[in-house]
Amino acid sequence: DEVEAPHVDLAYDEAGLVGRAVVTADACSVLSGPHGVPADAEPSFTTLPTGVQALAAPVLVGGQVMAVVYGDDAERRPAAAWRESLELLARHAGHCLEVLTAERAAQLALQDADSPGSGDTGPTQPFDVPSSEPDGLEPEA
Repeated sequence: DEVEAPHVDLAYDEAGLVGRAVVTADACSVLSGPHGVPADAEPSFTTLPTGVQALAAPVLVGGQVMAVVYGDDAERRPAAAWRESLELLARHAGHCLEVLTAERAAQLALQDADSPGSGDTGPTQPFDVPSSEPDGLEPEA
């Protein structure tokens, strides 16, 4: 029994840290202080307790943001390189998506080139449908 995730549709300026990463196409981080997080940086899906650091790293494909990887230290003491690791994960995901996209485009190009009639430019008449009637129209049933 699968549970569907709720659909959330926000403008970039309403999405906090994640929206900022989309707009800037660069990793963005925030540290929650005693007064919380600035309103324009608060992740829209959670409230960060004091002392928590959050990071949003964009996944780029062809220079465009396709997704954002989010992480926070959840009041734990993560490894010193957790931020760099998350950014590396986002870059690796972007690279993998670029490779998969290029491979799929090449497959489709080969498929089109190998298909019969690949030199066919399409129909030359308005309706290229064979008909048994002299005027080209089929009788209604």
